[in-house]
Amino acid sequence: MLSGSRRVTSGPPFSSFCWDRVIGLLDAPVLAIDLPGRGRHPGPLDKLHLADFIESAVEDIEGSEATDAVLVGHSMAGLSIAGIVDRVHDRLRHIAFLSCTIPRDGESMVSTLPPELAKLAELAVPDPAGVFPGKKVIVQTMCEGMDEDQTTFTLDVSIPEAYWPMRDPVDLSGLRHPVPRTWLKLLRDRSPSPEQAELFAARGGCRDFVELDTGHFPMITHPHELANLLNEIHSL
Repeated sequence: MLSGSRRVTSGPPFSSFCWDRVIGLLDAPVLAIDLPGRGRHPGPLDKLHLADFIESAVEDIEGSEATDAVLVGHSMAGLSIAGIVDRVHDRLRHIAFLSCTIPRDGESMVSTLPPELAKLAELAVPDPAGVFPGKKVIVQTMCEGMDEDQTTFTLDVSIPEAYWPMRDPVDLSGLRHPVPRTWLKLLRDRSPSPEQAELFAARGGCRDFVELDTGHFPMITHPHELANLLNEIHSL
């Protein structure tokens, strides 16, 4: 998220709605971004590519009043964040990577998946309605530390994902811009694990780390703690 202000780019399997519990706790104006195929930007989920995600986010940012902003990327936003930074780095004061997935330059997200999830990805086919990993997979990989109500909420608001972005190669060259950055490491996350997150952080050029003792969705389970960290980053 961002702008004198901060901006939220949402990762799957949600729209920007997942940030609602955090937005009101932040000290600066917020723009919560919906990527194509969700929320304010509906689209055919079998046609969308990573380049469409980047272009849509850039258009939202450039169409706003966001300047001197903190860009926050969560989860699969790690695939698009370099491309976004390349286009709007002059509007940014900081980048916050929240448990992002960052493949090697030129590789795709599929290359980062554990064998059992990679096999599920191989079985998926393009579908206008999108690809949904299934509630069991979401619970196993993304709901660590949630109580029953939080898990129910997560499953209720989960939406299908576009087929191609996790298969498209990433271009990390946009991270060459010298924008300060922080990695928010989620200690109970399984996707990515804390160990895998160390590799992703290095690819993102992060030297500063902040730890949060949560699973994959702190915006749902620990909104106050997450908001406090983002407010601290914004004040740097």
